[in-house]
Amino acid sequence: MGEALLRAEFARRGLPGDRVGSAGVAAIDGMGAHPDALQVAPEFGLSLESHRARLLTSALVEQTDLFVLMDELNAAILLQRFPAVESRLVLLGAFDRERGPHGAQIPDPYGEGAGSVRASYRRIVRCVAGLVDAIEDAVRPERTGR
Repeated sequence: MGEALLRAEFARRGLPGDRVGSAGVAAIDGMGAHPDALQVAPEFGLSLESHRARLLTSALVEQTDLFVLMDELNAAILLQRFPAVESRLVLLGAFDRERGPHGAQIPDPYGEGAGSVRASYRRIVRCVAGLVDAIEDAVRPERTGR
């Protein structure tokens, strides 16, 4: 969900999103999106039909500039396996304008039904917008208003 929404936000702003990808610390390579995520995605203008999970590998870690995670559990696992990534790690929820940095956790709705997935999508949409604002501000410091 996060990858698809981040790609969509980059496209909406006319920014290149070709380097956006996703991988999980416990993913099963090749597994498709959960049926609830597939069901809800079109409500957000997305399709996850072609999405396939991939496991985070050392090679991917070396190629990654920024790790955007949903929760502290995944962050802890990532840091345990790859301690050198700490300076490249952020929690997506920290970019939620409604909750601020104190609501940085985004719970995994896996298996909790379409309603929970829908709520996660809405939250991720807000967070992705804030993340892309921060990226644009870092790349173009002349931007004002934030």
